[in-house]
Amino acid sequence: MKSPGVQASFRRAELAERLASVMQAAQAIRSEAALTICESNEVRIASRQLRIESHRTSLTSAAGRQGRQTPKKPEPRQIAQMIAQVLSARGYLAFVAAAPQDTASLQ
Repeated sequence: MKSPGVQASFRRAELAERLASVMQAAQAIRSEAALTICESNEVRIASRQLRIESHRTSLTSAAGRQGRQTPKKPEPRQIAQMIAQVLSARGYLAFVAAAPQDTASLQ
């Protein structure tokens, strides 16, 4: 037969283990919530920037259709730099390689 002291000690250990598990789960949930909020803010900011750029593009396009100014087409290098910037902002390693500037001829 078990003594009441051993049983109470076992229950305390079990409760302490459960409490530690719950606290660990709560910390994980808080971390995920913070990460989600951060990502949500980043998406919201990126969305706002895209809306602003879209508005500017439509204004430039409208001006071009009215003959005031022809909209400039972005250079491929500019497009590559924009893509690298977006990837870098999302945590990916990205860069734009340039063609060599050496103009020496091979002989």
